[in-house]
Amino acid sequence: MIRPGRKSFSVNQRKYHFSVNQRQYHRISASILLLVFFLPFSAYAAEKQWSGAGDGIYWSDPDNWSPTGVPTASDDVTISLEKTNVYVAETFYAKTITVGGRGEATLTVQNFVYGYVTPDDTSSTALDIRKDGNIIFQGAGDIIVKGKLGTSQQTVVSEPAFMFVVE
Repeated sequence: MIRPGRKSFSVNQRKYHFSVNQRQYHRISASILLLVFFLPFSAYAAEKQWSGAGDGIYWSDPDNWSPTGVPTASDDVTISLEKTNVYVAETFYAKTITVGGRGEATLTVQNFVYGYVTPDDTSSTALDIRKDGNIIFQGAGDIIVKGKLGTSQQTVVSEPAFMFVVE
């Protein structure tokens, strides 16, 4: 830790000196304390709600999500906007996915797409398809869900070549 007073350090056999007064010491200490306290909270999952404010169609459009940004493996995703059709056309990640609940909502995973839904704990619900929620798998691909599948009036439609793995 940096303490007030004159300090020195060496780089390539050259000695450098610097001094830190009491005011600078308190600013540096406060900054370090804030970083140590708040940095761990930035790694926690974000709630990502489908807003459809971008192209209104594709998962990969960051403007379709609130807050803005494509979901990552640490995000809890909810698609419940009424009369919503969300299309996944490339590899996707999420911590959890909830579809439906407030109105008819459909998540369609297109051909040759790979997905990973991985909650922190495999005993947690990873994929929850609520009332009026639908998931459609088209063509071939792999979706790996490491957690429980929600059972509230769900509809999962899959073509024979699509592999859906619940681990």
